Amino acid sequence: MLNNKGDESSKALVSRLVGHFHNRLLAETSMAELSDTNKPEWQVKQYVAARVEAMLAEERLVITELERSQIVDMVVHETRGYGPLQPLLDDKS
Repeated sequence: MLNNKGDESSKALVSRLVGHFHNRLLAETSMAELSDTNKPEWQVKQYVAARVEAMLAEERLVITELERSQIVDMVVHETRGYGPLQPLLDDKS
């Protein structure tokens, strides 16, 4: 179980949890299901959000809604895209 340390910055916490939940997701889910390009991204995001929510409850971690949203987005990018580069690639400017 990971501990949610009160003195840990939100950015560091999100980064740590992204790695943790991404690893758990890969261990508990088939990669074929997560990387299926026939599935729209919103479906994968919905699945990842449900799994992250279940993992948070299982591990009794309390985080903000913003942190939860960031974690889901980053795990989806790690799984389906180019990880931390994905937001830059998606930028239309």
